[in-house]
Amino acid sequence: ALETPFERAADALGRAIEETSKALQASGQADPGTAVANREQMAILEDVRRKRVVRVEEAFERGDVTVNAVEPSMHNSGLMLAVQAGLLSLTRLYLRYGGDPNRSNRPGQVPIHVAWSSWLKEPVESPKRQLQLLVVTDILAALLEYGANPNTRNHNGLTAMHFAASYGHEAILRLLLRAGGAAHSRDRHGRAPIDLARRRIEALEAKAAKAAEDDAAGGGAAAA
Repeated sequence: ALETPFERAADALGRAIEETSKALQASGQADPGTAVANREQMAILEDVRRKRVVRVEEAFERGDVTVNAVEPSMHNSGLMLAVQAGLLSLTRLYLRYGGDPNRSNRPGQVPIHVAWSSWLKEPVESPKRQLQLLVVTDILAALLEYGANPNTRNHNGLTAMHFAASYGHEAILRLLLRAGGAAHSRDRHGRAPIDLARRRIEALEAKAAKAAEDDAAGGGAAAA
């Protein structure tokens, strides 16, 4: 039977992925012990990215998942993508089957970095973050339970403690402290988590003062 244009494109993409995987392994650019995903594993990673939870669970049940396989380009693992998508069930599934919570992607991020950069960069008072905060707390707890290092730094020297302190995530701060988070760890600018917390408080106070001034000015203008 003749292939459709879609089938030909899919085959070409699959071959490109496999060739990229081979080239990375041959050149040594892949991290030691990293399995660059082939076409089958890329399909599973895409299911994680698109939040197709049932399909991924079925792949695990069939034994089809190479747990620490990574994308050829950014080296994101299935665990990394599950954390990024806020999928607690898949995060736990990958961890239970041996997903590495301390394996970094090409930019140097580990899953705990992805958790905070994806879900903790808004203050607690943001209403839309309340439910998400509960989920990401459970995701972080799972990562820490399976050995994630709470003091891993990003390229700016920031740890999860810095982010949690900066945005007022008290429950996550307590979770990180119980797991060995360093309260006095300093980033590349010499700032400890408490310094970022103070800066956030000062910014909120300044914002409140400005709002009060605007209200007073508006009231005065109306009275005139």
